Amino acid sequence: MDDEYHRMEGEDIWSSEGESFVMRFKLEDRTGLILVFAADPFWVQEGTICPTTEIYNQNFEVIKNDNCSIDVLNYNCEKKDYKYSLQIVDDSTPPRPYPCDPTIQNGGGGQNFICQRILAGKES
Repeated sequence: MDDEYHRMEGEDIWSSEGESFVMRFKLEDRTGLILVFAADPFWVQEGTICPTTEIYNQNFEVIKNDNCSIDVLNYNCEKKDYKYSLQIVDDSTPPRPYPCDPTIQNGGGGQNFICQRILAGKES
């Protein structure tokens, strides 16, 4: 994902203005716990506190979850910072959670019909 528009800094993701993009997260399980992404793998909210429950945000959409990797479409509609939590579980019954909580710094200005719908809804 590192290019002139997007980069990872530690666990943080940064995006410039005007670009929607797909974020791919891949598990490289070296724990021996048989970790996988949960059915609801990506929780995200605006602000400085990581979500502790499943939260839907229309600026983001999980478009693929094959348990070992997820693809999340970031519409990048508005210049905001988001905290997110990747929901990872082991294969025990019931599964034990192992959340991961990095940050997204959106540059805003994504130009597509989804952003237009999202931003139009905020104006009404």
